Amino acid sequence: MNSPHNNPTDIALRNALQSLAADIAHHHTPPPASAVWLRSQRRARQRAIARATLPLRIMSLISLITAAAAAAFAYQSSTISTAIPSTARLVLNWSVPTLALLLTAAGLLIHASRNETKLGARS
Repeated sequence: MNSPHNNPTDIALRNALQSLAADIAHHHTPPPASAVWLRSQRRARQRAIARATLPLRIMSLISLITAAAAAAFAYQSSTISTAIPSTARLVLNWSVPTLALLLTAAGLLIHASRNETKLGARS
């Protein structure tokens, strides 16, 4: 009885595929296991850094939003009614924008130090 796997066409196809697979294996060797392991360790470290710096990124965003709100408040407070004494008006006009600028500066310093750490880690 003739088996379907003994068909001359199937045998020729099987031999051609085995030859192609041997040729590919000869010319395209897989990377060493140590390189794969190092790459996965690097990815895991990058994910851990991203997870650890999330609060810093959030604070940077909050500081930018606060700076925008302070600018809007400073613009609006420049039109405060004259019913408020001039000293209180001066404090209102400068305290909120100053606080916002300090928060913005702190956020930018955190952002810059984080980028400096990244640059130092690459070299």
